Amino acid sequence: MKKLLDVLPWALFVLAMGSLIYLFNSMQAKVEKASHANNILAMKELEDKTFHWTYPSDNGSQSGIFHALIKDRRLFFECVEGPMKGISASVNPQFSKIAKGIYFLSWQTPMGGEDSIVANFNTKEIHAHVKATGRFWGMKGTITCNGFTEECAAPNIKNLKMVME
Repeated sequence: MKKLLDVLPWALFVLAMGSLIYLFNSMQAKVEKASHANNILAMKELEDKTFHWTYPSDNGSQSGIFHALIKDRRLFFECVEGPMKGISASVNPQFSKIAKGIYFLSWQTPMGGEDSIVANFNTKEIHAHVKATGRFWGMKGTITCNGFTEECAAPNIKNLKMVME
């Protein structure tokens, strides 16, 4: 009985630590590639496509012109004009095909943020939701070059400022 009482605190400690580790791991976001047919179809249809879009600022002028390329299941983008000029990244998004010509992409950023875009190549609209630095906001822009129907300049992917795995 004394041996059992000597071992019991250590057994309870190990059990408690295991429970805490399990709880911590279950609360962490798991990034998994969606494997539904629409996700795979979206990846195939968007592969090697480039497109450009602009976001207007609050006063109606352009706040940014972006160039994007989807290659090897990654999204490469850079801002080539406007106040965000010089921002560039390579991210590993989730892809979803919503309907013919409409795609949803979302990804996590290194600072714990999340970005999402819905690109509607039928209406040439792009909608973005961005969560960063304690803020969450939405933007609506215009697709100005459609890689499905025309040649678009690719972003400069050699000097990326941010690379997400």
